[in-house]
Amino acid sequence: MGNEIYTSIKGKLKAKPKKLTDLDQWLFVVVNTAKSIIDNTSKNNFDNVVKLYDCNSTSEIQHEFDII
Repeated sequence: MGNEIYTSIKGKLKAKPKKLTDLDQWLFVVVNTAKSIIDNTSKNNFDNVVKLYDCNSTSEIQHEFDII
């Protein structure tokens, strides 16, 4: 079942929608973006990445992504 969800989300995102239509799509993008940021950030900026852990809302997460 998990593989079907993954395949479905990837298929929808391949069309490059201007808006994400459901929570599954949004979470997929956020998790993959966070992983990419963590993997590619320099150690000098790692303190900014750690701030993502303390976020309590989607607006806080978005704000921290914008800073990074």
